[in-house]
Amino acid sequence: KVVREIVAGEGVPPKSVKWDWLDKNGNIITPDRKYICRLSVKDSKGRSKTLYSDTINIFVTKREIRREHLIIVEFVFDEVTSLSDYLEARVYFLAEDIIKRISEKRLPRTITVVGHTDIIGDDARNMVLSEERALKEANYLRILLTFMNSLGSKERFFAWLSKNNVRWNVEGVGAKEPLVVKSFRDGTLSVRLIGDDLLPDGRSVNRRVVLELEEVIKNYK
Repeated sequence: KVVREIVAGEGVPPKSVKWDWLDKNGNIITPDRKYICRLSVKDSKGRSKTLYSDTINIFVTKREIRREHLIIVEFVFDEVTSLSDYLEARVYFLAEDIIKRISEKRLPRTITVVGHTDIIGDDARNMVLSEERALKEANYLRILLTFMNSLGSKERFFAWLSKNNVRWNVEGVGAKEPLVVKSFRDGTLSVRLIGDDLLPDGRSVNRRVVLELEEVIKNYK
């Protein structure tokens, strides 16, 4: 039984794929079952190959997690040039907020800078472009955090993250994740598409870099 098709399409396969542990209907998967991941690929000559992962066992750990997603910059089409100097300047205030949080309370945190594109163009080009956008903003954020903490070097910056139990990730996802708004009410997850690639405004908001901040507030035994 297929629980969820995570990604499908043509072009270069992605380096990694996220699964949010939801099935194809948007419901959380049953934890007492075993799962496998199947990867099927076919080249331009019609040759195909299917690979299977090891068995995935689900262990439920109760914890309280706070997740925040913030668009930090939007981009000119097919470029790594910011569409707005105002949005670019917001990175400075984000750096201040990150430092304040880390100094106030030492929690397990993950900072992820994610680059996106609209659907126009080649998949391989969009993947590279999204990675370039994410790296540009991540480097800018890293330089600000390094300067504001008087760390002096990239090595000392990553040592500071490690000391404070902070993971740092940078990734590009191409056009695979148009902007959506998710809400969970009465046990049902609803998803509303904001970045509709059929509309100019939708494509504009999809050309973005998002800062994702995850904090583990409490673990329950």
